[in-house]
Amino acid sequence: MAKLKSLTIDDSPVSNFVIDENSSNSNTINYKYRKWNNGVIEIWIRETKTINFTDVWYDIGRYNDYSLKTSTFVPPVKAVDMSYMSCEKGGGGIHYVSPDAITVNTDGTISIYAYVVNAGPTTEENNKTLNLCTYIVGTWK
Repeated sequence: MAKLKSLTIDDSPVSNFVIDENSSNSNTINYKYRKWNNGVIEIWIRETKTINFTDVWYDIGRYNDYSLKTSTFVPPVKAVDMSYMSCEKGGGGIHYVSPDAITVNTDGTISIYAYVVNAGPTTEENNKTLNLCTYIVGTWK
């Protein structure tokens, strides 16, 4: 496979460009990543997951722990610089994700830990199928 070592447009060097990108889709989890020449990696994850909201969180609703470890489909990551998580509506009610920790494992995968909150009455049904979305910016070099 040939690798691009430099790029110019109208005789002007372009210092940063995408060198690799890919996506993987399944019924429950979708990955997309983009590696940049300068060492930045962007990762998008969308997971459909049924969550059982069992723990009461004050009197506004219920929460449960959420964790995800990226697959080896995503290239190894050296560090995470920033992340953003959101929850697409699914199953009724108001839901949001409260990130807790993101760690880079020794094999370069990323473990994500968060609380998913069901901000409805505590008597509302517990099992909800939600689409949890994560965007991560880190480094691969």
